[in-house]
Amino acid sequence: MDSVLEGFAYVRAGHDAIVTDGVERILGRPPPTFATWAEEHKEAFA
Repeated sequence: MDSVLEGFAYVRAGHDAIVTDGVERILGRPPPTFATWAEEHKEAFA
């Protein structure tokens, strides 16, 4: 169980994040932020 909790802590700390420029290369513009997306789609979660 301890190893599972350690794994979750590792992911929460951002150590498992992989950031690429794939979206920007494909779209030819920067992607929107999650906050912008959430604001634009908030009705879907109301």
